Amino acid sequence: MLAYNIINDLEILCTNRGEILIFNFIGCEWKGRMEDITNHMPQCLFADGNVPGWYATYMKSKEKEYEEQELKDDLLVMRLYIKPLG
Repeated sequence: MLAYNIINDLEILCTNRGEILIFNFIGCEWKGRMEDITNHMPQCLFADGNVPGWYATYMKSKEKEYEEQELKDDLLVMRLYIKPLG
């Protein structure tokens, strides 16, 4: 019983958390006790691809902008840390 209580008191993240894609992450930000996840999952907006349409559209619209910024950042790092040959 003690082990059960210890495990259920651990803070966990929603399994629909997603990943960092564009400027921030896409997915559920829920954090809570393990025993509370069963109440959260049926209500999770990000369960089984239930991402709100407006959010998916917004994130898709920022995709090109994000890729361009990432390329600029990569080029800057190359200029700062890679010494020219010769």
